[in-house]
Amino acid sequence: MDFDLKLDDSDELAIEGGDFVIVESGQQHIRSIVQAHKGEFKQFPLLGVGISQFLNGPIDLAKIRLEVIRNLRQDEFKQIKTKIEDGELSIIGNRNG
Repeated sequence: MDFDLKLDDSDELAIEGGDFVIVESGQQHIRSIVQAHKGEFKQFPLLGVGISQFLNGPIDLAKIRLEVIRNLRQDEFKQIKTKIEDGELSIIGNRNG
């Protein structure tokens, strides 16, 4: 299990009681990878789904799902579960095999 500094809904560092908050980071990393476009992670320039690019025009959830899985595997996620329900894609990932 990985831990990291918590980001709030605005992607700002969460602070409680004057201190940073530490949380399990798997879902937070998935969110960052899905939002980021290729080239935004300077150390890993090919990492990033760039979800906003898929929202211009007809939405192909199967194509989005494939891109999400490909990128999460690149970031060493081993267990990836995706679910498409009511036109929404849910993603759960785990780095532990």
